[in-house]
Amino acid sequence: MSQALPIAMMLLWVANFLKTNKTKPVNKLLFISSFVAICMCIYLPVLVGRENFASYRTMFAFDFVVTLLLIDTILSLHTSKKIKIFFSLILGCCFVGVAYRNFRYNFIGPLQQEYQLVSNAFNKNYHAGIDTIYFLRPAENAFYKPYGIVSYKDEFGVPSTFKDWTPEPLIKQLILEKTKDRQQAERITIIQFIDRASFEEVKNKKLNAAYLDPELLFLEGSKR
Repeated sequence: MSQALPIAMMLLWVANFLKTNKTKPVNKLLFISSFVAICMCIYLPVLVGRENFASYRTMFAFDFVVTLLLIDTILSLHTSKKIKIFFSLILGCCFVGVAYRNFRYNFIGPLQQEYQLVSNAFNKNYHAGIDTIYFLRPAENAFYKPYGIVSYKDEFGVPSTFKDWTPEPLIKQLILEKTKDRQQAERITIIQFIDRASFEEVKNKKLNAAYLDPELLFLEGSKR
């Protein structure tokens, strides 16, 4: 139902436009074709990455297109051209402002903070004699308590270290940056945990290893 509704709204928009617009059929067809072409351009950013499955994130672009159609329908109820231009500019500024805030503070900002905290903790605890690093991966919603960010599908608002493919290349890159020794980075053993009790049990053994707990780092960093 949620996927059929946008399609129904798009068809209603076309029917309403054809009914209310008094220009020539050729102009109507040209306008609709141009609008569809512009809407297709919204999908360009999500086509940058190559994926092997139908991504849910394409729904964001689809929902945005339907929102534009709804706004256009509402504006068509007004005959004043000045009112249409004014509200179009206001809505455009709102879209840009919300997009900037979400990208800068709800997406990129926490990831920058995450990398900085993990990098600082690593540089503080790692030395050449360590050959094993125990890494407790944070929960999917680990950004909620320190930053108030709710996680969404497709990694929005999710810590990068939540994914199992992140810790190993991240740690090896940090070792390479610190020691300038690629072989030392390749020799390191990274053991991942998703259960805090198991991680704390190993940590209490006082092994010759480094321990990284990003979720704890988030909470400590938010209190500073």
